[in-house]
Amino acid sequence: MSGGAARWGGFARGVLRFAPPLLVSADLRIAGSADDWGNASSRALWLTGALGVGSWFEVARGAVAFEVHVQATVDSFSLRAEDELGSEERTRIRWGGRFGGVVVVPLTRAVGLVAGGDLAVAAPTFAFEIGGTEAGRLGVPAGTGFLGVRVGWERNGAE
Repeated sequence: MSGGAARWGGFARGVLRFAPPLLVSADLRIAGSADDWGNASSRALWLTGALGVGSWFEVARGAVAFEVHVQATVDSFSLRAEDELGSEERTRIRWGGRFGGVVVVPLTRAVGLVAGGDLAVAAPTFAFEIGGTEAGRLGVPAGTGFLGVRVGWERNGAE
């Protein structure tokens, strides 16, 4: 899992854009992963909340918008491992931050395509075992990429 196994999930993100270039953002992300380790298997769940500030600007008369942000994060990581001897579940809470960027291509005034990514750091780091073998280590840094659809509205020039 720590070696780059894919995590699949979703996220909800709220952004308040003020006069360029200021924005405030809040995210809630959920992602999961499952692996088989011979006679053992594992299921992991990440739940992350974030709050931050950033900057945004538009080019080509609003045809493309760019955003750069920094956020404080709190992660809840849960791992459930099972083998022929039984099962075990652990949850860890980590604090950290992330730096990222987003590109938005508006399709209409309220809907747009979104692509982005970020780099996060969180502490503490920890190792976990499955079937008596170290299965991974949650450390720093970790990268995330995402694609999606933005649904928003404008009010008094802010989105």
